Amino acid sequence: MIVAGEISETAREYYEYQLEALKPLLEEQAIWIEYKLVHWNVLDPICTANLTQELILKSQNCNTRLLLISNFTGFLEASNNWTLAKVQLDQIFLHSRDKQSAAIWIEPQKKGNSFYEEGYDLVLSLV
Repeated sequence: MIVAGEISETAREYYEYQLEALKPLLEEQAIWIEYKLVHWNVLDPICTANLTQELILKSQNCNTRLLLISNFTGFLEASNNWTLAKVQLDQIFLHSRDKQSAAIWIEPQKKGNSFYEEGYDLVLSLV
């Protein structure tokens, strides 16, 4: 089960297009996927509560979880957004701390990105 949170409607539409294109290829390998795409504004506690609720409801029968966050640092570093988003990010990470679960944060390597300046290609945190 995939639950994806994204603020951009265009990005959600593109993600759905990609998932639908992958479905037949995966089904040839006997892999079936379900997904739910939700509007998520990381700065909004209500949006985060709604996303967390979806994560809980859709993963009730899952014994492992993977939290994947990507291409987010540019936004978070702008206008003090790290501080504003911290509580919501903590909530999402706390939800993903079950046994046999992991959280992965992937950022593009580009100048001006604090992960780039530190030399990180991938931030991986097992929870």
